[in-house]
Amino acid sequence: MFPYIDTTRWPFNPFATLVAVALGVGYWIASARAKAYGIDPERFAKLGLCVIGCAFLGGHIAKFIYSPGSWRLLLFNPSMMLRVLNGQASFGAFLGGFAGAVVFLWSGKTPYRDQFLYADAACFAVPFSWWIGRVGCYLAHDHPGIRTTSLLGVRYPGGTRYDLGLLEALFLLSFSAVLWTLDRRPRPRGFYYVAFLLGYGTFRVLQDQLHVDPPRYGGWSVDEIAGTVMIAAGILTILDLKRLARQIQLGQAL
Repeated sequence: MFPYIDTTRWPFNPFATLVAVALGVGYWIASARAKAYGIDPERFAKLGLCVIGCAFLGGHIAKFIYSPGSWRLLLFNPSMMLRVLNGQASFGAFLGGFAGAVVFLWSGKTPYRDQFLYADAACFAVPFSWWIGRVGCYLAHDHPGIRTTSLLGVRYPGGTRYDLGLLEALFLLSFSAVLWTLDRRPRPRGFYYVAFLLGYGTFRVLQDQLHVDPPRYGGWSVDEIAGTVMIAAGILTILDLKRLARQIQLGQAL
């Protein structure tokens, strides 16, 4: 079992520190791959700033949208809306970053098929960096799960529980190893984008069973909804990539 690490007296905020490290690692990996794909480094740097800013904004807003009672707290203390770094909803961050990337690429008139190169560079890097941020969640203990006797449990003061941040960090480390192995051979454009959508979406749907009474809407939890949307998006992207491949083949034949 994993230990419960008390960080309340640490001279720094481990969560904020590890998130900063994660952002640096993620950008370093993504920019290296973008350069290998022939993407202009300056343009990719601008995209990165746009995506990171929109991700933080999306994660902050999403937290208020689905957290029970959050809007009432906001009415009593409106300044909470300005505290962007005070808690994030991961799926909101993904959606915000995705929206920022789409607007940036469309406004720059990036050809549709080339947009998958940008997506591949980012989605290959995300697992390698996201696990670092999730270790910060584990140290902050802000995602306790159900009680367990599993070796993957954490010895919380009130009893052993799953720590969902730790479980996700372990998954992302494993997922990173899989991507690293798959990268030994050339892959078609869109491959890592689809792999992330399907892999991460499936994990979050399965992990939702370990939440303690999550808020539900129409019988579905937020993780089930968002994870299912990611899986559906991955499947639709596969079909779209096949359509693009056929168009390219027809163009070459003509």
